Amino acid sequence: MKRLLIFAFSLVLGAFVFAVVIQQVGWNEIWKIIVSFVGVEGLLIVLLTLLSIGVGVIRWKEILQFQGINMKAFDLLPSWIGGFSLSFFVPAFFMGNELFRAYAIHDAKELSFTKSFAST
Repeated sequence: MKRLLIFAFSLVLGAFVFAVVIQQVGWNEIWKIIVSFVGVEGLLIVLLTLLSIGVGVIRWKEILQFQGINMKAFDLLPSWIGGFSLSFFVPAFFMGNELFRAYAIHDAKELSFTKSFAST
């Protein structure tokens, strides 16, 4: 029940923020930005982002493997993407990305928090 309430609150808050942004910026400006991502430039941005994610996950996997924890890259991917997203939405939160990834991997794979935090 608690997760449902958090989800509902986040959904309402997100819709409110979206409405405020649309009202302040306007659909015309947003459409210009969307159109600018079509073509070679947009494809390049997507490819570089995917490359960055892939390198980050593989690096994290290697660090964990060095600590004696053998995990698949696909098991680390959701936690890494979650931390990556968090660093964009809350850039002022010091080490938010690392704390999120450490907690996510600690919770999912039942690792010691010390090892999971050291890996991030």
